[in-house]
Amino acid sequence: MVGHEVHAVCPGKKAGESVATAIHDFEGHQTYSEKPGHNFTLNATFADVDESQYDALVIPGGRAPEYLRMNARVLEIRCDYSDDYLIGHARRVGLAGEHTPADAVASLLPTLRNDLAYEADQIQNAGFDHIWRISQSADRLENTAAITSFLSVTTEQADAIMSLDYLFTD
Repeated sequence: MVGHEVHAVCPGKKAGESVATAIHDFEGHQTYSEKPGHNFTLNATFADVDESQYDALVIPGGRAPEYLRMNARVLEIRCDYSDDYLIGHARRVGLAGEHTPADAVASLLPTLRNDLAYEADQIQNAGFDHIWRISQSADRLENTAAITSFLSVTTEQADAIMSLDYLFTD
């Protein structure tokens, strides 16, 4: 490939290690059997890859997309939701308008709170291997540590992010 350097990586593996490939053999059946292929040597470390530094990413078929999905990195941001915040949210997403009666908007609040709590629980229970959380009500040092780890930045850079006035706003 003229002008391009190609890296082969695998989650949890380092440069120089190898991964086994598989061959799908149809042997006359409607389905296939899987047989060992060859060992493929990796030339880069998955954890060190910065996808923004590449012109293209090729994700082969087979189990690769499933395997990569299991290595997702997630930052969950938990906010404290006041009634005013939820009312504003309901208006922003079209659940209520400026002329919606106050009692109708108030009746939406428990549902909105439950939906947000449900979504947070779904993230927590999804079984992600690489998940970090920051919370509006958490200690600043705890949040800074999560940002430092998630973004791979210095503590000073993470602290600067945590000092943003709009970090926990809609």
